[in-house]
Amino acid sequence: MTAEHIAMGLLLGVGLGLVFAALGAGGGVLAVPLLLYGFHQPLAQATGTSLAIVFGTALVAAVVHARRSNVDWKVAAAFAPAALVAAPLGALLHHALPARLTLGAFCAALLVAAARMWLSKREGAGQGTFALLPTVGLGLMVGLLTGLLGVGGGFLIVPALSSLLGVPVRRAIGTSAAVVCAASLSGAVTHAAKGALEPQLLAVVGAGALLGAVAGVPLSARLPEAMLRKAFAVVAVAVAVGMAVTLL
Repeated sequence: MTAEHIAMGLLLGVGLGLVFAALGAGGGVLAVPLLLYGFHQPLAQATGTSLAIVFGTALVAAVVHARRSNVDWKVAAAFAPAALVAAPLGALLHHALPARLTLGAFCAALLVAAARMWLSKREGAGQGTFALLPTVGLGLMVGLLTGLLGVGGGFLIVPALSSLLGVPVRRAIGTSAAVVCAASLSGAVTHAAKGALEPQLLAVVGAGALLGAVAGVPLSARLPEAMLRKAFAVVAVAVAVGMAVTLL
């Protein structure tokens, strides 16, 4: 890798880590297209490398959030194993489907992420009552999506925990990090077993993402979340449009 690529990778990684730690989402959704078009990686390598980066970022974010009591461990204990089981199935499906179809699904996922981030609001989230079956069902769905598209699934986890399970948004963000940690590890291992991992990019972008994750949690307590969510939504739509153009 050139010095320019290393610098770009570190900066992009810091940005990914900041977004994920602050919002509990967005790392994988942005990492895959950046690896695809910024570093010209094949889709399989971009997907596997993205999941490995998301795992490290989510692990750091989950630890920092847990120290601030922002993780609902009961929800995470039901959600994470389901996601862990489903993620390898999604990864195997990824290698069986045409790249064009997977990219199309990724564009759709980006638009869903943008809509969720733009429309989601912090206020109004209640304490909720823990329900095992809905939690496990959501975990299976997110795990499958994680392995298939190389995303952490946090852009679905946070609004799902908040609006469907009644978890307060601040705790939903921290719980999302814990769940994404499990799902992304499972998916990354499956992709790595098939050789779909780029170690140099993982080291460079991953290092930046870890630094961003450490700074992102305390930063999320200071910056207006509405501004962060809408900025993410704009970026996600721009990336989705750019990817869709390449498919036409």
